Amino acid sequence: MKIGILTFHLGPNHGGYLQAYCLYEYIRSMGHDVEIINYKNAHHHDRETFRPWIYRRPFKLYHAWVKERVFQKAYQELPLSEFTTDVNEVNWERYDAVVIGSDVVWDFSENRLGSDRVYFGDFGREYAGKRIAYAPSSGTTPYDTDIPDWVASGLTTMDGISARDDNTAQMVQRAIGKSPQLVVDPTWLDMAYQEDRGPKERNLVIYAFEVTEQEKLAIIAYARKYHLKIVALGYYLSWADRNDMKLGPLEWPKLMQRAAVVIAGTFHGTLYAIKTQSQFVTLPNERIKYRVKKPLEAAGIESRVLMDPNCLGSLLETQIDYAEVMARLQPYVDSSRDYLHTHLD
Repeated sequence: MKIGILTFHLGPNHGGYLQAYCLYEYIRSMGHDVEIINYKNAHHHDRETFRPWIYRRPFKLYHAWVKERVFQKAYQELPLSEFTTDVNEVNWERYDAVVIGSDVVWDFSENRLGSDRVYFGDFGREYAGKRIAYAPSSGTTPYDTDIPDWVASGLTTMDGISARDDNTAQMVQRAIGKSPQLVVDPTWLDMAYQEDRGPKERNLVIYAFEVTEQEKLAIIAYARKYHLKIVALGYYLSWADRNDMKLGPLEWPKLMQRAAVVIAGTFHGTLYAIKTQSQFVTLPNERIKYRVKKPLEAAGIESRVLMDPNCLGSLLETQIDYAEVMARLQPYVDSSRDYLHTHLD
């Protein structure tokens, strides 16, 4: 089958890139001909286009420019269709099935994303192929928010429907009276991470777009106590010992795996801390609270969320039993793979 993946694959975000890349790789391993539909609505595209003039400080502009160049190169590794911001220019008939997901493509109340109906299966024309939702999320939108008619209408067009978190599943249930299957993010469809597991480096790696002052002080104190170098990945932190913006999305997990400890402040940062079997904590924030809950519960390590910065040391010194974690996650991964095989084979 010819499969098109419709997701948020563009934008300088390591996790966003990897969820698209891993979904492509897994569906391709099933024997299908796969490409990522290189579409992004004009509003969303404008909000995420690199804009040098918004940076007031030269060093911040430099780091943003480096990151932008890294991602422009990484996009060349993706199997993309011709780019367009016009849904009518997408050749939908080219695909036997369109897999929609797995980023926050169902966050219908986030203005930055453009309230785009296409991610709910409305392609602007008749479409004879399958519409399969794989692991989409409603992001920061609570499930009990008023649901627009166009969202509910679009959800009824899905031939297969799943969700990445409980909040999204409850939104779907409210909208169409149907409970979607909960599945893993595509980055967990293959839990093996085959990089060199040599000696750990004396680094405290932090991947977070938001750090409170209290969290910052706790992180610095911990790093100084254990003589660790604070290395910020992807998001610039003025107080880090080193900021590394040069790591592409496929290289990014390697530094995480080699670190002594990891501080994750994003959804995919948390997922890759687990996938690389790192000693980690997750910093809580409003942007990820709905999304990290399910994977941490499935892994049996909900306590890794740092609710009190004063507990950073004790939490990082509590070892994670990754043999038990992986055993708990395997049935969840297997059922997610089965979902794709059921709807695409």
